[in-house]
Amino acid sequence: MDKSFISHPDLKLLFICSPGNPTGTLIPLDVIKRVLENTNFKGVVVVDEAYIDFAESGSSAASLVNEYANVCVTQTLSKSFGLAAIRYVQSCDITMS
Repeated sequence: MDKSFISHPDLKLLFICSPGNPTGTLIPLDVIKRVLENTNFKGVVVVDEAYIDFAESGSSAASLVNEYANVCVTQTLSKSFGLAAIRYVQSCDITMS
């Protein structure tokens, strides 16, 4: 991870899809925390939880918004409710200087 962030210092936005499609792989919260706490990354992490309704309870990254200022968690209503192209922003606290 460090090597990627160091070689791309202009990276400002990182999307993490958890659980991912088509495998349903859930990115553990401790992995997401490692990205958020990495001093070589100066951007915002967007965790796309389009399939979170199909994951185990307690696996959402929404709990991280209270700890980290550089994380946004989004969910789509198109997967579990059939409302294509609608995004719901769980929380996003970005302070512009």
